[in-house]
This record gives sequence, C-alpha cells and structure tokens, in this order.
Amino acid sequence: MEKSTVIGKNRTGMDRSPIHGRQMMEGADTLTELAAPSCYNLTAIEKQYISKANAIGSVPVPATTRGVLKTAREKFRGHNPEVFINKLGA
Repeated sequence: MEKSTVIGKNRTGMDRSPIHGRQMMEGADTLTELAAPSCYNLTAIEKQYISKANAIGSVPVPATTRGVLKTAREKFRGHNPEVFINKLGA
C-alpha cells in the first residue's frame, strides 16, 4: 500500500486560488523556451532528478466539517481514502 500519500496541506494550491493559478500558468508559458534537441541521454538525467525530488502535491484537507468527519470515520475503519483520491488525480 502506498504510504507517501497522506491527507494534509495541499502544496499545489491551484484549486484554492484560481487567479494566482492563471497567473502562474501565464508566467510559465511566457518564460518557457523550447530547447533544441541535444545528444544527451535525457532518460538518465530525468532519473537523477526524479530520485532527488520531493513529492509534487498532496491531498488537501476536506473543505467541510462533514468531509473531515467522513474522512476520520474511514481512517478509523482502516481505509485510506486519500490513496483513492491520489489515484484519481494520477
């Protein structure tokens, strides 16, 4: 079972602040340049970055009291609803 997926602070923040999300996407489009293909082994470089990277995002805390109670009930029963939500997002 996947243990790295936990309910907590949503580090992505796109849904919590749509205005800033749009600004971030516009900035990424503006600042991103297409690089010419190179002769480097990109797979090896990618593996190095992935091995050193932290988690990208997390499942946010439910926004309502009812959602918090439902999540707590499921955790008490031994279920991990955050793993399901993470798999949906993947």
